[in-house]
Amino acid sequence: MLYYVFISGQTMTATEQLIYFYSTLAQYEDQLQLNRTPMLKIGQTIEQEAPERIDQQDTTSNPQPLMCKGVFEVEGTDHEFRNEWLIPRGYPKTRDDKKREWLYITVEDAVRELHAWQASKQAKAEKVAETRTLKKHQEDFVSKIMSNWERWKEFLLFAKCRAGKSTMVLSAIAASDAKVSLVMSYRNSPKQSWEDDTQNFKNFQNLIFIDIRDKNINEVSFDIEKYLTTDKQIVLFSTAQSKHRWSKLPCDIDLIVFDECHEGYGGQTWKSLCKKFPESKILYVSGTAYKMFDQFNDSSRYTYTYFDEQFHKLQGVPGYENSPLMNLIVVKYNADKLKEVYGDDPDAFDNIFRVNEDKDEFNEPILVDEFYSKTFVQDGMHFKKKLLKDTQHMMLRLPSIAACHLFAKYLRSSRFAPLVVTCDTKEDANSIKNHIDNHPSSVIITIDANVLGLTAEKIDTVMNCAGSKSRERWVQFAYRGGSTNKNQWNIIDFCPERCVTEIRDSYFTACDLNPEIAESEYDLLDFASIVEYVDGHETISQERINEILASNLRNTMSLASGICSRIDVDKLNELYFSEYQQSSEPSSFTATSVNSNGMNGESNISRITNPEGKFPTQYPKDEIEQKMETIKAYTERVCLVIFHMIRDGSAPRTVNQILNSEHYIPDTLDKDGIISECLENQIIPKSWKKRVETCITEIQHAISKDECIALEDLSTTRKNQLPLPISELMRMIPQFESESDKLCIDCDPTGLHSLVAIKKKGWNPENIWAWETDKTHAYAICQISDKINLRTYEEIKKMHFTVSAGNPPYTDTSSVTGAITGGCAKSLDSIFYMDAMERSDYVCEVIRTNHFAKMQSKFRRKLFSTPGVVSIKVLSNDTFPSIQMTETCTCTWQRGYKGPTKFEYLDGTVKEFVVNKDTCIRFTNPDFVSEVPNNLAHRYQRGSLNVNQLDDGDCPMIITMGAKGGDNMIVKNVKKDQHVCCVNQHGVVMNSKYGGKGLGQVYVKPYDHSISGSAIILKTSSEEESQKLAEYIKTLEVHEIVIKNRISNANTKELFKTIPDVI
Repeated sequence: MLYYVFISGQTMTATEQLIYFYSTLAQYEDQLQLNRTPMLKIGQTIEQEAPERIDQQDTTSNPQPLMCKGVFEVEGTDHEFRNEWLIPRGYPKTRDDKKREWLYITVEDAVRELHAWQASKQAKAEKVAETRTLKKHQEDFVSKIMSNWERWKEFLLFAKCRAGKSTMVLSAIAASDAKVSLVMSYRNSPKQSWEDDTQNFKNFQNLIFIDIRDKNINEVSFDIEKYLTTDKQIVLFSTAQSKHRWSKLPCDIDLIVFDECHEGYGGQTWKSLCKKFPESKILYVSGTAYKMFDQFNDSSRYTYTYFDEQFHKLQGVPGYENSPLMNLIVVKYNADKLKEVYGDDPDAFDNIFRVNEDKDEFNEPILVDEFYSKTFVQDGMHFKKKLLKDTQHMMLRLPSIAACHLFAKYLRSSRFAPLVVTCDTKEDANSIKNHIDNHPSSVIITIDANVLGLTAEKIDTVMNCAGSKSRERWVQFAYRGGSTNKNQWNIIDFCPERCVTEIRDSYFTACDLNPEIAESEYDLLDFASIVEYVDGHETISQERINEILASNLRNTMSLASGICSRIDVDKLNELYFSEYQQSSEPSSFTATSVNSNGMNGESNISRITNPEGKFPTQYPKDEIEQKMETIKAYTERVCLVIFHMIRDGSAPRTVNQILNSEHYIPDTLDKDGIISECLENQIIPKSWKKRVETCITEIQHAISKDECIALEDLSTTRKNQLPLPISELMRMIPQFESESDKLCIDCDPTGLHSLVAIKKKGWNPENIWAWETDKTHAYAICQISDKINLRTYEEIKKMHFTVSAGNPPYTDTSSVTGAITGGCAKSLDSIFYMDAMERSDYVCEVIRTNHFAKMQSKFRRKLFSTPGVVSIKVLSNDTFPSIQMTETCTCTWQRGYKGPTKFEYLDGTVKEFVVNKDTCIRFTNPDFVSEVPNNLAHRYQRGSLNVNQLDDGDCPMIITMGAKGGDNMIVKNVKKDQHVCCVNQHGVVMNSKYGGKGLGQVYVKPYDHSISGSAIILKTSSEEESQKLAEYIKTLEVHEIVIKNRISNANTKELFKTIPDVI
């Protein structure tokens, strides 16, 4: 039976789009005869007649002729009908192929569904009669962006998740003269809200939404060109990855909307898009644009936070009375099995969902069983006390794709129907909504995929079980429940410090951006409900919040210094700094200034065309960056001022008291009063005072709990000297025993070493001596106690001590030796250690491990020839995270000790043996042998001339093997008298230093070439031997030997003593 049907509603625009059905005798009639569901292909044509289009596909690959089963003029595309209507309603594809157009369906069912689909579209068209009334913040955005529409080149919309960003942008487009706009995202999931808004509301009935990925480029071009001649405004949608589509668009783009711009900004694809449409305005849209915010001045950005929304609600602004309140549930997870496996490890919870290498089961299934039981089941507990008592539909975040799939199996036996939404499941916004609608209770399990842009009003709970340091990720996920049709949504988090810190920081960001919030009568708990859960829900007090926040004062320092992105750069440029300081974690700041026309169009253009950290202002880059870095240093050190004021009994209540404190200049080094000037001239916003007041409370709580831990968190130094962690100090400093005991602390940059000795080891301040070369460090020691004996190093050397402990400087870089061949600083740690042995009965100090691996080390020979070395323990790489390429250890020596030395290696291996002058130790290799029989060292030679000594000539010299990962050795022609080292010599060459793992690039040396001081050679007697040796050196066997045995980035002769000679 052949159907010719015309389907169109009165309010629809007539089109020339035809949808057609066709099949073959074997795929249709024969299947019906066998009582099977027949197969039908659904296609579309625009410029051709349907029979003609079908004939084009009736090729020799088809064993039977194609028969047309129906032709229909409709509103919509075959893709919409097939993928968004038929398949979700239970008509599957005949093969799981993204491009497959054949379905299992009868013609009768297809026609009936076609009518239903058109009726649905008709209903939507009639619904357009509704006008979406804009809320206050949406009107404010449209007003702000339109008031400067002709002047800005780029604009940022930084608005909370579920603020109606698509409505805001579409309203601006509708009010503008933008004929063609392109909405671009790095993910597909934001499409839903853009498409729904353009089709459902009268405000946007003049906007034509086209997803340029739904059709081939010719069909897309046909649609675009059709509407270009009308008064319609075109809104195109694409993902950044669909470059093959947007790069072939047949028109200019007036406005590019970069949705969820925090993902992919500055990437190569984004650069290509900007290059393709250089004249387009760009509107960046994000709910988590924290890293981009400071790149736009106030006139070219609009911000709207969750706290702005709740502030409107608290003030009774119409339209906000039903805005859902955030209910943060902080779970204190007490689990017996978890404690059995991981003890009191604070990061133990992160290990619950770890999977094996094959990713087919959990590492510790018993821990997952326990989590499921205590969280989702809770047998024997009254329903009102259960964690999920108010939850119907939730979103659960886990740390990996494998964990999502594995945990879904557990949840199938719960009341929550699971749906895994990860990059491998091909779920989208429609399938997620269908799953939620079809189950009374559900759980969407994800890591990140399909979270962006999803609006699901039935989701009332989000549960975060994934560890993440990304503020953007946490915030993005937390607000997934913000569209709930209930009066609040739950955010369940098992990391109290993380979630409370994130919500606190978000609150203060809102205060910075909106002075009305900062100056209002409301505080954090007016904007969010915070509940602690321990076998029942308990409302949390401000006191308990402060206790949680005080558990890590590094976050408190970040709160104090987090104001830096709100700095007024124009005013800052006029401020004089006599010196610059470095913060504890140096940042790469960016900022924008207002140019001559009052907008930042030109500066933004430079930012886009050159996004590799170029500073988009007319001011010198280094000066502005250093000023901002200095302000960050001063503001974070304010916390140390607070610490010292509290300890000496003068706890501050206001910022002015801090700035006028006797501790302020010594602790911060702000001799010019920069922070005071910044406040007076509003270079930093007034809300910073509110931040500092919170810092005072948190530091007070931390000190009352453990002032040593508080100082450890707040410690900052202005030199390379770093304080030791408390855990190491507890091991290094022995307990105070006698009034005659004397403790010498070698360097104490923050006073922490002295404080631990007094508070945790019982030492009297009068029995402690210390030396420091830096005045700020010396001041810090005096603040611990003015009874500590502060002396010069020369005075210390003449005294005798019971104990010497500390972390003195390792090298003196002021007098570098060997500069011609790369240079090395004078070693100091070995000198300090030997001095300590002479003046002390017991020594435990930090020293570099390379001393113990070098056969030629005089210090190692002397130390190991002297009885008394008790132990040497390597320190983990995160002990001093800011020190690169320097492995350290604590070496303990005791006068009179005659036993074996205990060695603790990096992998946890412990060995005890008697050392002598020939003992060498490599802490990455417990089986280290300094020299194997028949090794490569006899072949070793290094070049003698440095590059800057060379003159141009005619003789080839190998300079280096190229950069890391390079392909070619670099050769320079030099004068004959310099062409000396290893000329006319066979061998294998490589760089004398290599910063990566292994030996780096290895080449067979050209016989007539010489080598520079940046290269080394392993000599051979023939080219054949050279080839064989080069192949051997590149093997995994040699690579592993090098990794275990090298002690620096240098390819030294000692290293080759550990490698067997196969030649």
